Order: sequence, then structure tokens, then C-alpha cells
Amino acid sequence: DYASSRKKKLQMTTEEPPQTEITLATVARAFIFEIPPQQVAQRSTLGYRAKEWPKSAIWCGRLRIIDRNNDVFLSFEHTDKEGLYLSVPVDDDASQGAETVESVTDSSRYFALRV
Repeated sequence: DYASSRKKKLQMTTEEPPQTEITLATVARAFIFEIPPQQVAQRSTLGYRAKEWPKSAIWCGRLRIIDRNNDVFLSFEHTDKEGLYLSVPVDDDASQGAETVESVTDSSRYFALRV
């Protein structure tokens, strides 16, 4: 009947659109180090330096940079077992405070990630 058909169409239009996920880049072997936070003044003058970080990583696995409906996420995935270790949304709006990802002053291969 018309009423149930109309109701079904309205239900279909109010559903959330499907999520689109695109892998922008993959790093086969990524490492995570636990580093101490920096003071705001120190960060602005010196920045992060990889040579000051611990020598042993707290995690090693695959990193995928993902675009989900125009939002970017860093997805750290286990390679030795199923599952996700960590997923971090990238939000680099300077008006909201500190950046999610900051480059390291003494290396082009390392980045500081604010979690």
C-alpha cells in the first residue's frame, strides 16, 4: 500500500551514507616510541629530536594513512596478530591548539604524534 511504501522510502533517506575508505599510503614497518611531552616554549624553539628518544620501540607494525569520508586517520595495525593497535584522527587545525603530527628537527623519517 502507498503509506507503507512512503514510510519505507522515508526510512531509506534518513539512513547514514555508507563510509568510503581510501588508503592514501602504507608503511610496511612502522615503530612507536613513548616520548615525554614537551613544554610549549621548548617545542616552539627546539622542536622534537629523535636522537633523544628511547632506543627500543613500544610497538612495531604496519601504518596505513586512511581517508574516511574526507577525514584522515593514522591506522596502526598489528602484523603479528589480527587487529588494530591504534587509530588516530589527524586534526591539524592550528586554531584548535597543537597539531596531531609534528615533524622532527633532526630526521626526515621520524614524526611526533600527539595521541
